[in-house]
Amino acid sequence: MKRRKYSLFLCIAITILTSVIFLFGCTSGKKEKWMVGYAKINISPVIDGEIIPVPLGGYAEVRLADTIESDLYALCTAFSDSEGNKALIYAIDSIGINTDKANEMVKTISESVDVPEESIILNCTHNHASPAIDSTIAESKIYRDFLTEKLVEAAKNAIQDLSRCTKLYVGNLDIPDFSYIRRDDPTNVDPSVPVARFSRKDKKDILLINWAAHCDTVKGSNPTAVSSDYVGVLRDTQEKTGEMDVALQMGACGDVNPACFFEEHLYRGKEAYGQALAETISAQLANLKKVKAVGQVASIKRTLGAKVERGYSALFQKATEIRNAYYGDRMEEYERKCAQYGIENIYEATWIVRRSTAETYKEVTLRAVSVGGLVFASAPYEMFAHNGAEIKAQSPFDLTFVMGYSNGTEGYMPSDYAYTVGGYEVYSCWFEKRHGGIAARRAVGDGCGAVGSRALPTSVHRRKPRRGLPFFRVQLVFIEIYIPYETRF
Repeated sequence: MKRRKYSLFLCIAITILTSVIFLFGCTSGKKEKWMVGYAKINISPVIDGEIIPVPLGGYAEVRLADTIESDLYALCTAFSDSEGNKALIYAIDSIGINTDKANEMVKTISESVDVPEESIILNCTHNHASPAIDSTIAESKIYRDFLTEKLVEAAKNAIQDLSRCTKLYVGNLDIPDFSYIRRDDPTNVDPSVPVARFSRKDKKDILLINWAAHCDTVKGSNPTAVSSDYVGVLRDTQEKTGEMDVALQMGACGDVNPACFFEEHLYRGKEAYGQALAETISAQLANLKKVKAVGQVASIKRTLGAKVERGYSALFQKATEIRNAYYGDRMEEYERKCAQYGIENIYEATWIVRRSTAETYKEVTLRAVSVGGLVFASAPYEMFAHNGAEIKAQSPFDLTFVMGYSNGTEGYMPSDYAYTVGGYEVYSCWFEKRHGGIAARRAVGDGCGAVGSRALPTSVHRRKPRRGLPFFRVQLVFIEIYIPYETRF
């Protein structure tokens, strides 16, 4: 009976899928030209000339901002097609934005500029020298409201700056030796970096870079200083040398660090590292491929259910004891219990308690926006490098940006291999192994495919998928509508 039921679901799914492909294939033959706009807004925690002493994110200890080493920015790239469909892709110098707060910000932006919520992606650079927006102290609330106003301003300016894209160049640049996987991984980090360059008449070109490496190189020099880190240096260098506007969209770097962490690395520190990375990218821009700047602007938002890791429930009482000792300032007892129970530290204990008391399933909300032959696939997680590489490899688009830290912060999304290695990324992840690795690849990948079935205007944009994975991945999106919630993954 179950097999017959599943077969019925599958038949319905294939029918819907083929109908969607046929309908949109027939109606999307027009070669709509689209427009692109850009805005850059300062979001440093300064109001009326005074620095807001907001906590800085990324580390356990409390660090209150007291100086501005380099300004933070929110960059917004706007897209619009001939039918008036719009999308906003942000690159924000931020450690990340709490999912509930990100949803509120998106709603405010949407209502202010009349762009659908599913067409707005708030991608953060995961900057460890930026304000911790999720903190409950008053200064964080002040900064959140300030940031929301700035994001709305950036959206309005980017839309006002919309201009016809006259030329579009895309490609995956080869950038080795600038990053590494920080766990004992048998393979090297993916060196391919998606880059898109948009030319406009009488305006600066816009360069979008889908780089992936943790943005945390400055803590040691001044832990209480606000800084845009190497990302800011890269932008400044690129803008000065290339006479273009630049945005770095942070990718799948949950387990990826900048190679400048090594003492023997040629480019130590944010200045040398950011400049060298910018120069390496600039040297390869001539290798980008020119493609037609035509097509529709389309978007999709999917909320799926993934199973929470409950395997640690037997340790719940022990983890609770460790937390009570730690927060009761009984450090000797805390250290003794950690060693006795085999729990590494307060963070592992906290995640054991969270997962043991959480719902069985946790919702996963993903967004993807396509612009002609480009797709921006995003998730509110620190996705691992292997997940990002696989999503790119299976995408049918000319160019695929895989972006973590977007529209929320829900922790790590490790690859399957990472679960065999362990580490704090794994024990602080919400999901079971098969849901962590498989869900990231399949759900985000299917998001790309679902947009692709609606937004690819002509065959000129269809890149031949590897290993014959064209629309079967898209089909899975429709299957999930019919199968029970508990078995989606």
